[in-house]
Amino acid sequence: FQLKYVSGLRLTSLMLSNAYMNLHAENCGYVGLDRVRLGYCATNAVFAGVNTRLDVSHSLIEQSLFNGIQASTGSTVKIVNDLLRDNGRANVCLQGGNAEVKNSILEAVGSQQYVYYYANTGTLVSDYNNIRATDGANVRGGTGLTPARFLIDWQISTAFSNDVSSFGYEAGFANADGGDFHLKSTNGRYDAVSGVFVTNDVETSRLIDLGTQTGPYADYTNEPAENGGRINVGVYGNTAEASKSPPAGTGIIVPLTMSDGGTIRNTVEMHWTY
Repeated sequence: FQLKYVSGLRLTSLMLSNAYMNLHAENCGYVGLDRVRLGYCATNAVFAGVNTRLDVSHSLIEQSLFNGIQASTGSTVKIVNDLLRDNGRANVCLQGGNAEVKNSILEAVGSQQYVYYYANTGTLVSDYNNIRATDGANVRGGTGLTPARFLIDWQISTAFSNDVSSFGYEAGFANADGGDFHLKSTNGRYDAVSGVFVTNDVETSRLIDLGTQTGPYADYTNEPAENGGRINVGVYGNTAEASKSPPAGTGIIVPLTMSDGGTIRNTVEMHWTY
């Protein structure tokens, strides 16, 4: 798709792959992507250009050779309750644009891959995300920047202004290899094949009930009971297919800071949640 001078367009329940680029938007007042699957592109899966506002929610963006989403000068991109993984350079690339990332899962695997990459200046607001950089990947990189290997390195480099309440656990997908990104839960997980909730999981994902608790992305009311009174992280947060929470009063304390490893230097504030 190449969009120019479009406003008020929302694309839902769509799959695009194996293109030079899935979506190129410029001079677009508003474009929304909801429940879309994009990837396997020769360059970027999504390019947001000048004078463009792009909202991406409940979507999967994966395995493009360059970036998952590139926010270029003059663009504003909101990434909420998404899964971005294994894109060739970065899941989110800032090239002069503005991006907000909340309640999302971002995974980078292998040398020269990054969760966030600054190809130029840009503004990033990010928190309550599950961030995994493994097998030589880095959380943050960029032109002239020292790579931030672990989440704690990225947090320190921003003076704890970004991803302070984010974490780095294995997501606990039902069947990632088979394309099922529902979170495992012993209390009930939606099974896409049978169309009902099943309780045969032997473990529960730590990403259940770890989304933001305040602001415009905190709504959890579309999640089935038990929902823990808090939105899940990932593609199915605040949807009818959200994995179920433990019964009230049985939750555990979950460490956030350094949940993916790393080294503490000097004085660092540690964060937990319940």
